[in-house]
Amino acid sequence: MYININGSRIAIIDTAGILSLYEFDQSSNNDTTKLSFEKKDVWDFKWSLDDPISFVYMEKSRMNIVKDVV
Repeated sequence: MYININGSRIAIIDTAGILSLYEFDQSSNNDTTKLSFEKKDVWDFKWSLDDPISFVYMEKSRMNIVKDVV
């Protein structure tokens, strides 16, 4: 489980290697919304330290950089 720098999003890699992203809704008592981003065979993840919506993840033998997921 990984939380971004401002606490607005969370990333989870389950035991099957599926990466899912969730966003906290600040206006409605911190309810979470699952984002449409989902990847398989993920084994590592890292949020950006200066941008709360950018991250990288390792999928099989590739490193993928994502700038934004809506």
